[in-house]
Order: sequence, then C-alpha cells, then structure tokens
Amino acid sequence: MITERTDPSIHMKYLQIRSDIADGLKDGRYPAGQKIPSVRNLSAEFNVSIATVRHALSLLVQEGLIVKVPGRGMFATQSDPAGNNSNNASCSTIALVIVDNLIHNPFGELAPRHVEDWIRTLDKHLAKYGRSLIVAHTDTYSLSEGKLPTALENGLAGGVLVSGFVEDYHISQLQNTGLPVVEIGNRPILLPVSKVSIDCFKTSYLVTQALLSASTGLVHFFTAPMELYYERQILQGYYQACHDLERDASVVMFDYTTRGAARLRNAISKLEDDCALVLNYGIGYLLGDTTQGRQLDLGQLPVAAFDVPYGINPSLIRRLNINKLGAGLPEEIAVEIMEELLAGGEPRTVNLEPEIITRESDGILQLDLIFRKPE
Repeated sequence: MITERTDPSIHMKYLQIRSDIADGLKDGRYPAGQKIPSVRNLSAEFNVSIATVRHALSLLVQEGLIVKVPGRGMFATQSDPAGNNSNNASCSTIALVIVDNLIHNPFGELAPRHVEDWIRTLDKHLAKYGRSLIVAHTDTYSLSEGKLPTALENGLAGGVLVSGFVEDYHISQLQNTGLPVVEIGNRPILLPVSKVSIDCFKTSYLVTQALLSASTGLVHFFTAPMELYYERQILQGYYQACHDLERDASVVMFDYTTRGAARLRNAISKLEDDCALVLNYGIGYLLGDTTQGRQLDLGQLPVAAFDVPYGINPSLIRRLNINKLGAGLPEEIAVEIMEELLAGGEPRTVNLEPEIITRESDGILQLDLIFRKPE
C-alpha cells in the first residue's frame, strides 16, 4: 500500500486541500462565519496526515480566506475570494485587536499567560449576546501604515475591541473601517471613542494610603523602567499618598537584566518587618516564574502588586492586578458598550474608580479592591 510518505505527489496534497476549501468558499459550501471541518476530519476525508492539513489551512489563513478563533476552530471569512460577505455573520463576530509594541517587549513569553485569561473573559461576555470573538494581533507600525488585520480587511467582524499600545492614529485607522470601536485600556486617547479604563492613579493612591496607615515603616515602591502611561500614573498615585500623609517615599528602579533581577530579589529579602511594598506593573517579570521553582517568600510583609508578579508565593502576596481588576468588569462593560453601538447607540467613556477595603488574614494585611458599574 502506498502511504502518504512514499506517494511522489504528496507534496501537492496540501494544495489540493487548499483548493477544495477555497472552492467551497466560492460556491457557498462554507458561507462567511461558518466553521471549517476540523483538522482531524479533513485528514480522514483526504487520507493525508494532520501536518499536511495544517499546511493547507495555514495557506488559507495567510490568504485571509479563513481565520483561526482560539478555542473554537477555523472559520470562513468570506463567501467568495472576491470579498462578498454575509452581514449577519459579520455582526455576530467581534474582533479583538491587540496592538503590540515592536520597539520593546520586556515580558517575552510571559505576556500570553495574561492575554489568554483576558480573551476567555471577553469571549464569555460576548457569548451572552450570541456573539463570538476573533483575536487579531497587529503592531504599532502596521496599523499606523493603514494595514488592517485580516479579520477586518475581509469584513468578518462586525465590531472592534482594541487594546495594547494604542494611540489616536491607531484608533483613527480602525474607525475608518466604519465599524464600532471600543478601546479597553489606560492610555490617554483624545479622539471621541468608546472607551473603558481604570483610574490607575486613584487605585495606586488608595492602595498606598492603606499600606501607610497599616505600617509604621516605609512603604517602598519597586518599579521597572516606566514606559507605559499607567505605570507613571501608578507612581504618581504613590507619591501623592506619601505627600498627603506626610510620610517619606522610597522608590527604587530595577532594569530588565539578570543583574537587575538579582538586585530586586535581594532588596526584597532584606526589607524590615515594619515595612510594606508596592510593586509597579511588570516588576514581577524580574522575580522569576513560579514554575521554575524560584519563589520568593514574603513572610508577613504586606504587598500590593500591579500585574501578576511571577515568582512570588501566591498564598502570601496581596494581588492588585490592573488587567483583572473588578473580576472582569472592564471587559463586561466593554461588551455592553459594543452592544449599544451595534444597536445604534452613541459612544461613551467609562472610567472605573476603585474602592479599597482593608482586612487581616493570618496576621497579613489584605486589600480587597472593588469596582462597581457606573449608574
């Protein structure tokens, strides 16, 4: 029996699969928004390996004829390659456009761990309205040059949720699609656009105030280089709280190097018992991943950390995570605003303000951060 490995024409099999699916897009067998058969089913249908099917599907993705939806599969982006789309399918799908910064990304492979939870939260809220989520990555340069993600170019999405390193000119490019746009993030946007953000200054102010009130020693602020707007807002909130309570401030910066990470861990291990600690966004990157067995035991030290602080024992740290504040409330409100826009509503901005509740658990100060929906 001739197997796929010995068949001399096997290198063309993936092209046959690609052509068959493309024909299905053209003749309506796979209308816009319909799920393409799974890799395993296509492998059985064409009697080829899974690797061959994946090769064919990757070509279709590159051509923009299908799109991969995380956790759901592959979907047709248009009813024919010329670009006639189904409006119903487009409106039932919302694109999450994540804008990456090409210049510097200190988080490396750690960032996807945050993003995956965030995507699941958005997908869950969209599902309440019978909608699905497509995730599209782009970068600051491509978007500023007017190059849109495939899902938007092919008309699959009926609305755009955008987050990341977003500036006004990025929003302008996305608004040119004619789709409703909702930004989720804390960067200042001057254009009129629907937006959900968190008051990072007030959050940091209240957190620092609570730690100062509970500690007789210094409340130290440890940070990595502050490249993001909300990182500076967090620092400013810290300074303001120290000023208002007439307490000394202590700010130490650690760079993104192995030596910087060693300095950070050493500094934390030597803090006095009467101190407290605020970790700015991203500083946990330097502490090492808990999966590598390099945990830093904080003992009874009260700590408030913005973002997930890798390497710190999660049973001891008091987490305040700006990406997950309010247990998905920013994402929930963003989806609600999107529904309003799809129904013809006007753009609006929601800036969530925090409330801090302090309590003790096993002798460790805990800070509960609460956000409520605006009235």
